[in-house]
Amino acid sequence: MLAQESGEWSQSSALAKQLKLPDEEVASTWWQALQWAQEATTGV
Repeated sequence: MLAQESGEWSQSSALAKQLKLPDEEVASTWWQALQWAQEATTGV
């Protein structure tokens, strides 16, 4: 997630391959986590 967040796309892709995850799934999960964090901190 840190590689995805910091824009290190090649590192993110390499880590996803090691975990046998498609890049699209990593990106989607990162986006969901970002949305959850925003919802969790809204109004705090």
